[in-house]
Amino acid sequence: MKPCDVCGATVGDHMPGCAAVRLERKVAELPKGAVKYDDGKIDLTLAIEYFPRALTAIAAVSQYGIRKYGIRGGWREVPDGIRRYGAAFLRHHFGYAMGIAYDEESGLAHLAQRCWNDLAVLERSIEEGLVEIRSGNDIVDGKPVPGTSKKIA
Repeated sequence: MKPCDVCGATVGDHMPGCAAVRLERKVAELPKGAVKYDDGKIDLTLAIEYFPRALTAIAAVSQYGIRKYGIRGGWREVPDGIRRYGAAFLRHHFGYAMGIAYDEESGLAHLAQRCWNDLAVLERSIEEGLVEIRSGNDIVDGKPVPGTSKKIA
């Protein structure tokens, strides 16, 4: 039989504490078959699965903004953006609340523009460290456990 590359003993008769034995045990404990560890990671496909039409409407708002302002991503540089996009959110919220489905200037749904502005406020707030992306509280027996939410991104 071939000697162990780590301890020199015959394979199967390893010396006490041989690293090869520890490695063999770890390998034996590994799950068999295909494995991917996703626990604690955000599944972004859920946003698309749950809201495909709404996200398409929000993307249309983004494209309109690129056509209107002539730059992609320029919204990130708008001074006092959190306040200003919050104000735009309110304008579109009240337009919809008054029964007006579409914005007269853009022709886009007030709801889509409201959501876009809310996302802009959220994104800028995360970038500026005002809020964190968190896991949400743990759920035990179907009930939330307050104070267990953790920063995850």
